[in-house]
Amino acid sequence: AILSVAGEEERRYGFGLESNYPSACAGAQTAIPFSLHSAGNVTLTLHDMSGRILAQLLNEDRSPGRHEIAVSLRGVPPGVYFYAMDFNGGRQTRKMIVL
Repeated sequence: AILSVAGEEERRYGFGLESNYPSACAGAQTAIPFSLHSAGNVTLTLHDMSGRILAQLLNEDRSPGRHEIAVSLRGVPPGVYFYAMDFNGGRQTRKMIVL
């Protein structure tokens, strides 16, 4: 399954994935904030409703603290998508609406 309980995952794996903003993206870009309790490799992927990976948004080492990445939505058709963050053996997933 692609969905997870964010609070439980944050306590267990030491990271938090926040909701993108603007939450319903009508423009060409959105921002995805996240926080890490320790340093390590972070991957963020964009998925369609069936769970298929459409794009890798991030795959790099990050230091502890709060981070934010800008994501271009050019060429992404309107619809409901999910973005997933993998870190330290855990995964969190959030919904994204593109208008």
